[in-house]
Amino acid sequence: MNLRYLVFLLLSFFCFLYAENSTLFIDNSGSDGKPSMPNLNIHASALAHNKDAVLEFDSSSESDLRKHKDNISFKHTDEENTVSEDFIWNINNQLGGKIFGGKVSIKAYLKGKEIHSANLLIRGKNPTAAQVRKYIKDNCGTHWYAWAIAQHESRQHFNVFNQFNTEIYVKISGTPNHGAPDGWGIMQVDSKRGSEITTDEVYNWQTNVLSGIKVMDGAKREAQAYFNAVKRTFPDKWEEPPASFTPHNCKTKLSALDAAVIQMYNGAAVVRRLKTTFGTYTYYRSAWQFDENAPKGSRWSFKVNNHDYVYKVIHNELEGNLKSND
Repeated sequence: MNLRYLVFLLLSFFCFLYAENSTLFIDNSGSDGKPSMPNLNIHASALAHNKDAVLEFDSSSESDLRKHKDNISFKHTDEENTVSEDFIWNINNQLGGKIFGGKVSIKAYLKGKEIHSANLLIRGKNPTAAQVRKYIKDNCGTHWYAWAIAQHESRQHFNVFNQFNTEIYVKISGTPNHGAPDGWGIMQVDSKRGSEITTDEVYNWQTNVLSGIKVMDGAKREAQAYFNAVKRTFPDKWEEPPASFTPHNCKTKLSALDAAVIQMYNGAAVVRRLKTTFGTYTYYRSAWQFDENAPKGSRWSFKVNNHDYVYKVIHNELEGNLKSND
């Protein structure tokens, strides 16, 4: 039996036979890389026709940063007196397809008293670079550069597309890839988007990728709203943004909108109070500065943020100037 993929906990006269502290792995070995949980089966003969016996499943994150956000807890009993001696409790079915990881405890109780427990770890394996690139390209919409953002965001030295920490971090290998202040997974999806990061985004790389693309969608709407607001505010001074923009020391030409979206995924460099469609004023964000007092034809300038993010995504990742093991 391969205990990396299967735990078989045999209850017989209230005794477990198991490998204590085994580490199991979320797997992505299918052709499409879709994550799947390890197979958790419990042979629950101790429950047979015993209403006083209870099995309890609990899991929680290994990371203090996640606190209680990834906790899962549920029980199995024989309240209807229908469990036979060969009953198998399929935990995966009760989980309903959830993808999660962390510290797992499975306990047996008799008349409210704990009689035994199994303690496990569930960690994750990273998908292949080919799987990630294909999935992103199939789902990126207008964001043709999304795979390069993902490669940059998830990079650990030369290892890229890491939903989970790689072997270079021996003690935490297989735990979720976290970057300050609250970025998680391949796309380093961050709660600054306005909503909490979900368990599925932390452990399911495909969900994480789709969430990152949604952030880009929002950045694109915001970037276009800024251009529209500048035009409303300065109708007599307005001129179209540059037809193309090439980051310093790069060869790739970007549209003004794409350049803004890439940078705003990491953080805007321009914030300005502009006129809304209602005639009031509010603040808009962008990567482009408009100087209404500059000579015609030179009123737009690209403002690099503190991380020089567009350069890193285009030069290092998209143009392949930073080595990657893929």
